[in-house]
Amino acid sequence: MATINKHYLRIWPAFFEAVMRGKKLYEVRKDDRGFATGDYLVLREFDPVDDCYTGRCASCFIGYISRSAGVVGGYCVFSLLGVREGDRNILHLDDNYASADLELDAACADILNKQSWFSRGKSYLMRRLGLE
Repeated sequence: MATINKHYLRIWPAFFEAVMRGKKLYEVRKDDRGFATGDYLVLREFDPVDDCYTGRCASCFIGYISRSAGVVGGYCVFSLLGVREGDRNILHLDDNYASADLELDAACADILNKQSWFSRGKSYLMRRLGLE
């Protein structure tokens, strides 16, 4: 099975809310983590005014990534696939890899069972996960 990287990312409240409402389907990030299609993200809502995490979080996968045309050097743009809101327990996954893997497995199964995937994308993710 291919390795999927897990990335824990801060996201400001207005952007977090837009992601959760399905209005923001992408992220623009500094390309310093080796982001790859199929990687698992935990988006942790962070309030810059209070300088703390709010406790809200969501998980999803990285879809298409662009590092070229129109993207400033050193940054990337990627689509967010299968976004689902998590609970406070997901915030402690760094310390509990067994839970992180269970969460990842559940998210993978949920994503792969969605009928809205176009066949090429589903096929690519299944190959990336070593399921094909």
